[in-house]
Amino acid sequence: MINDQNNEHVIDFVHFFFYSIYKRIQYLYSNGDNILGRSSYDESKMKMENTKMEDNIESDNNNTFGDNKIVGDDQFFQDNKPLEDNKPLEDNKSFGDNIKPFSNNVKADKYFSYMSDTKNKKSNEIYKNVNNYIYNFKDIRLFIKIFLRYYKKEQETFNLKIVDFILYNSEVFFFNMWTNRRYYQRHYFFGKEIHEFLHLLKELIQNKLYNSNIMYRCVNILKYIIKMQSTFNIEDIPNVHCNLYSNFFLHFDKINDINVWKYIRK
Repeated sequence: MINDQNNEHVIDFVHFFFYSIYKRIQYLYSNGDNILGRSSYDESKMKMENTKMEDNIESDNNNTFGDNKIVGDDQFFQDNKPLEDNKPLEDNKSFGDNIKPFSNNVKADKYFSYMSDTKNKKSNEIYKNVNNYIYNFKDIRLFIKIFLRYYKKEQETFNLKIVDFILYNSEVFFFNMWTNRRYYQRHYFFGKEIHEFLHLLKELIQNKLYNSNIMYRCVNILKYIIKMQSTFNIEDIPNVHCNLYSNFFLHFDKINDINVWKYIRK
């Protein structure tokens, strides 16, 4: 059904799916710190009428929350501290495309949460309470692909919040992948999945579905990928589909936020 682009039931489901995520985010923002420590939501406040979806989104667009400013060419980011090397692992099982969601994920993104990232700290705290798990890599790519197919340009606030939420999941996934990189097959870091994800990321940017928060996530994600690929000898990798590391260093000789931002803009 996902591939049936003209099926009105699929389209309605997609719109309602993303809208339900948006309403959860909005609910958490409006209730602030009072809700973040709880394990459940007030369902009576979360209910929504399907017929009012368009009106609600239009109304929300006039009452923005978060940072929806577009990043200009003259705006750069300060360097993050270097990524720490491997952390002690509780689970030494191998990982694949459907990497096991962080066990009891609200707790399990603790390493990610402890990073000195003040740019998206508030939204990260909100997003990790939307679901009790982090999307796996296959779902992340699917959600971006479906969102790009059906999103409406005039719903800017809604669009940016959904993209930011999906890329939050992506950022946590790649942080987890970097931390556990020794448990992946080497070719996975250069495979079709990474190539597809980067293509989707490029589409988001080309369609101007970004603000400063989203671009900050993009920079972090690309830094993770470049650093992961840098740990392998490319000559030992069969069937390379994506070599971001080599392409990056054709233009720059240092991994930092400014250079990664410039690379994205190319």
